[in-house]
Amino acid sequence: MEIVHVDIVLLTNFAFTALIIWFVGSLWGLKASTSRIFLVAFLSTLYLIFILFLDTRFLLFYIIGHIALSVIMAKVTWQVQKWRNVAKYVLTMYGVAFLWGGVATAFWNMFYTYRSLAVNILSLLFVLILGIFSGHKMLGFLQKKQMDKGEYFIRINLYGKEKVVRAFIDTGHILKGLAGETVVIVSWEIIRSLLESFLVGTLFSKPADLLIYLPASEQEKIKLIPYTSIGVDWGTMLAISSAKVELIVNGKGVEIENCLLALYEGKIHHGYKALLPAEIRKIPIKSYD
Repeated sequence: MEIVHVDIVLLTNFAFTALIIWFVGSLWGLKASTSRIFLVAFLSTLYLIFILFLDTRFLLFYIIGHIALSVIMAKVTWQVQKWRNVAKYVLTMYGVAFLWGGVATAFWNMFYTYRSLAVNILSLLFVLILGIFSGHKMLGFLQKKQMDKGEYFIRINLYGKEKVVRAFIDTGHILKGLAGETVVIVSWEIIRSLLESFLVGTLFSKPADLLIYLPASEQEKIKLIPYTSIGVDWGTMLAISSAKVELIVNGKGVEIENCLLALYEGKIHHGYKALLPAEIRKIPIKSYD
């Protein structure tokens, strides 16, 4: 008679759900608090408890319930509004879960087989590395398909940390630096993730934190960009000049010289993470090769 330890099953489900949510967020550059990740992992565990007592004849109910749970998890974790993005993130979750099914199997075998523990640990590490590698390749493929469609991207390199994000040409964006620099408006969450990877253990909550945590030599490179908008007669945005910024179109690109990254705390809609000035079209694009 096979003995199933329910506590181990639930703990494994909780851990791997949290891991998958974190990994999918990392793939798409999405930020989520630890509490939200743990919350959806807990919801997934509750659902697992429910289906353990579900009659196997209710297969259709199980499938519909699982899809509904996945949608709820995506909306709760990343607060997604557009259904197209919800579908994209849910499909990625299923893809990662499929790739990491071997991880769960290896993890399970460590408890329920009599084979060498070392073999099980090595198999776990192998499948984990394979899953991470495959996930990054999948994201790279998706980004390349978007680049080949003529969409605009920018590659940001800040303190040795790099990220590629979708960018939108905003004809209403006419900001310039005080010395005539090209201003690219970028979502603060992108810069924050790069900074927190560079300054490990430092948590940035708002752009003004740069004036507290960055070294004095880097604080001197921070600029103020004046702006006006609907409902704002006059305001300023912090901008950094330390980053190397490259414009990418059709898989080809060029460095944007004399560029400032203005840090925008609000949400840039439709999945974009940066706003480019209309004059950016004048920059000649060449191949990186």
